[in-house]
Amino acid sequence: MEAWLSESFAEYSCALYVQALMGEKRFQQKMTEWKKETRQGDPVAPVALAAIISGDNAGKYRTQLLYNKGPMVVHMIRTQMGNDNFLKAMQAILTKYKARASPRRFSPGSWRSSPATTGTTFSTSGSGEWGYPKSTTSGR
Repeated sequence: MEAWLSESFAEYSCALYVQALMGEKRFQQKMTEWKKETRQGDPVAPVALAAIISGDNAGKYRTQLLYNKGPMVVHMIRTQMGNDNFLKAMQAILTKYKARASPRRFSPGSWRSSPATTGTTFSTSGSGEWGYPKSTTSGR
């Protein structure tokens, strides 16, 4: 699994726990925090390239992308798949990679092309590259 996706799923999973424990209002507050923090790192690089950002503020941007934008991408996936299918897919991924010290990498395309793994299919139609809405014009 890609490192950014692993970290994003972990962060989003924590938010799902908070949602179950503290309710929808607290979950929406977390979403608002993610959106706010994403604004600075977003112009720097796509979330999938967060690990290779360099320069003076690289650590700050990396954190903003991995732990703020990444979970928003996962939320987009959940929204498009539907909650039940998303939870089935998460369970399938957890089962597949259980007890692996270094999980195999897979591309975002594997969400579309491996319904046998996730039990469902996913399409990025309606958006640009992973995590970028249609309106993005920067060419990323």
